Amino acid sequence: MQGKTKCRTHGGASTGPKTQAGKDAIRRAHLKHGRETQEVRAARSTKHTEMQALEDIMHVMNKTSAKRTRGRKALGYVPIKTFEEARRWVYLDLLKKHEAEKSNET
Repeated sequence: MQGKTKCRTHGGASTGPKTQAGKDAIRRAHLKHGRETQEVRAARSTKHTEMQALEDIMHVMNKTSAKRTRGRKALGYVPIKTFEEARRWVYLDLLKKHEAEKSNET
């Protein structure tokens, strides 16, 4: 077949959507039901990341002897392994909360 790079019968798997409309259609198809939106999923992922960071901080500070949570880590999770990293995370978290309170006041 001239001009073709793959056999029509044995061509292989799809290489995915190329246009933005095709990509949006795939994104909508992967949302299996209407109970969740992408915003809800993103918020849950953020909370899971925060909980995993707090668990790391507890282990770094020797405040727990429990085993670490098993399973896949949330998107954006960065492990906290030292006391300095734990201090930095707590400081940045407090700073974010303070800025959120300031923006709500105005």
